[in-house]
Amino acid sequence: MQTQEWSNYETWAVAQWLRIDEWTEEEVERVVAALEGGAEESGQRITWQLAEWLRERLEAGFPSLKSGIYERLLHGAFEHVDWDALAEHIAAEYGLRQRMHTERAA
Repeated sequence: MQTQEWSNYETWAVAQWLRIDEWTEEEVERVVAALEGGAEESGQRITWQLAEWLRERLEAGFPSLKSGIYERLLHGAFEHVDWDALAEHIAAEYGLRQRMHTERAA
C-alpha cells in the first residue's frame, strides 16, 4: 500500500478517513473557519490548534477496549500519527497556507 506524501501508514490512514467521512469533513471546515476567524491568531498557531483539535476529536472516538493487546495496538498506532502534517495539509486545502507564508516573509 502506497502512503504517497505521508510520513507513515498511520498518518496516511487518518488522512484517508478524513477525506471519505462526510460528517468529519464538514466539521473540519467549520473548525477551520472558526480558527481562521480569530484575526489575531497567526497561521502557524491556527495550524497547531487544528492539529490539537484533530487529535482530541479522534481520541474522543476511541472504542472502549479492555486493557490488552488491542488497546495497546490502537494506542500505539495513534501515537505514530503526524498530527502537524495532517493539519498542514488541511490548512493548505482550505487556503491557510497563503496566510502562513505571508507571515513568515514579514
